[in-house]
Amino acid sequence: TPCPSRRAADLPLCDLLGLEVPARCEGMSLVPALEGAAMERGPVFSEATQPWVAERPGLWANAGKARCVRRGRWKYVLSAYNQVEELFDLDEDPGERVNLLQGSPSEQILATRNGLRDELQRWQEGRAPLPSRFDSSQMQETLQRLKAMGYGGETDSAGD
Repeated sequence: TPCPSRRAADLPLCDLLGLEVPARCEGMSLVPALEGAAMERGPVFSEATQPWVAERPGLWANAGKARCVRRGRWKYVLSAYNQVEELFDLDEDPGERVNLLQGSPSEQILATRNGLRDELQRWQEGRAPLPSRFDSSQMQETLQRLKAMGYGGETDSAGD
């Protein structure tokens, strides 16, 4: 039986219930760690939702915004809208104050950047983002789902 959720936060619940995780759901279940098993982390990807000036008509809203990949001690950030790349060694610089790509980076630093940049690019190319605008044709389905989760539209004592 497939898990009805697409949220990564629901992965442990799907795992505990023996439900198949949807292909669109990125992440990993923490159940093995709770059971004492060693966790093997892959890369962690993220995207910014700011700044609004990076949005361009006709593109997915986040297409030009900053995104990053973290693998182990390394974090690579690409801000496409202003053409800035950053690489941080989080073991040595957890506050992300020293961009290792500034100045004259070593061959090792450049190789690390290239590997992470390629990984981020493969992840980005493999994504099919959900619509970022509300589709009014989904209003009834959305209301039904909210009601099923306990959001029935009742007002509180203040009328809110």
